Amino acid sequence: MFQRLFIAGIVFFWMLMTGALMQLWVNPATSEILSVPVVHVARQLFLHEQPSNLAVFQTGRRIGSLTLQPRRFDANGIGVVDFTGNILVALPFMAEQAFSWRGTVEMNRSFALQKLKLHIDALGPKITTELDIDPIANRATYTLQQEGEEPVENSLTLDQKGMEAGLEALGIDPSIFKQITLSAKSAADSNGPITFTARQSETQIQGERVQTYRVSGKQSTSPMIEADISHFGQILGVKTIFGFTFSPDT
Repeated sequence: MFQRLFIAGIVFFWMLMTGALMQLWVNPATSEILSVPVVHVARQLFLHEQPSNLAVFQTGRRIGSLTLQPRRFDANGIGVVDFTGNILVALPFMAEQAFSWRGTVEMNRSFALQKLKLHIDALGPKITTELDIDPIANRATYTLQQEGEEPVENSLTLDQKGMEAGLEALGIDPSIFKQITLSAKSAADSNGPITFTARQSETQIQGERVQTYRVSGKQSTSPMIEADISHFGQILGVKTIFGFTFSPDT
């Protein structure tokens, strides 16, 4: 049970992180001197189809990598971002755990999620997770397989009832998730929603100054996440309140 809870926690955390990064690209912001709409930054990402190859650091130590490859909107108005990555996770009283993942996000021209496909490999112990989310059908399907065991597959609705059913199928007490959700909601209510802004800026890459869009997310007056994105849609750096930073992988 603990291993399944650990895997579920990692998946939940990285979905939150990915969601925060996606929000950095697509949320509009109020205008001021040097400011630009955040949606304009998102459009550059898809227009130029430039990959972002990032190294992930925690307290100055490299712990993984992340690659994002956006693709232009097709004739049906669907834009795609392919992503891959890996990370080492260290928790108290546990050996360091290695994870790798790959997946695809599909969005419409309004940047509303159409589909999400995610594959995660946990290397110690060997556990493979497949996740397929279809918001239009209000349905999520997952497959969980531990080495040497038969895969567990389930389909559920994208609401609280479906989430509880999925946790129960994994042998995890749904009350744990409820407590986490209530704590997160309470913190959000007390501090207000996260707001995003973007402005013209610059950063240094290998000693050279590069013109960028600097996208910032704040909750009340507290900075949560900040990213430098080139005018061609490449992510050149990310800083987060969680202690993780992302830099170009050279």
